[in-house]
Amino acid sequence: MTDVVPMTSPIRAVITTCEVNENHGTGVAVKHIVGSTPNVLSIRSMDLYGGNHDFGQVSVRLTHRDRSQYEAVQNTVTALAGHNVRQIYCVPYVPDDLVTAIAVHDVYKAPLAAHIMDDQNICTPNIPDDLMGEFLAKCSLVLVTCPELRRAYETKFGVRCSVLPSLVADHLISTFQPTRESTCGASSVGALLGSISSPSCFDRLCATISGAQVQLDWYNGSVHAFDDSKYRSLNDDPHSAQQMGIRPCGLLPEQQLAETLKGYSYL
Repeated sequence: MTDVVPMTSPIRAVITTCEVNENHGTGVAVKHIVGSTPNVLSIRSMDLYGGNHDFGQVSVRLTHRDRSQYEAVQNTVTALAGHNVRQIYCVPYVPDDLVTAIAVHDVYKAPLAAHIMDDQNICTPNIPDDLMGEFLAKCSLVLVTCPELRRAYETKFGVRCSVLPSLVADHLISTFQPTRESTCGASSVGALLGSISSPSCFDRLCATISGAQVQLDWYNGSVHAFDDSKYRSLNDDPHSAQQMGIRPCGLLPEQQLAETLKGYSYL
């Protein structure tokens, strides 16, 4: 599915799992890193935000649905007909992302860069070893978000990784010593930022909150992307969420979020 007429000039393909927008951390990070890059072809594997996508001059949703490697290549060639891809930047999270990246790389002979923001192979084995190994072997550059991911992927796959942490705009960073007094409730109330990777992690978080007898205000968490009933209850039944010790606070713009977080005694 393409949103606009394909470009024939050299373009850069950016491959993500879902829509690039301000509603989730990966979308914000991708915009920070390559948002000013001209002539971007944005390829995503699925929609998780109702098609809310505001990135790239061309947008394509491409799903392979258990096709063979040959069929995936043909599917990619058909979807990208008329494009002239010269660079590829991929943020892998589901197998389809890697299959697409490999196919685009093989068809266009374009250099491929990987940016592993969330591990989906080592601690969370959602991407098979053979697929991840083939993908990384074709990469000219592998970026990870922290030293722990670098060590893990270098050790397992024998590839060189470089650390590129998540970026924050300079004007959002405080230059003064924050007060220790909380203005957002009791000192036991803290702030939780971003998404939780799995239901099991959510369960462990709830157990920790209960044992510590604290409450967390949750900002910018994409809870609707999960099927687990506990995640659904956070949206559908705020009272049940607060019984878990978590208060969903929705999505805030970066500037407002930065100001709000100053009122918490811990994050």
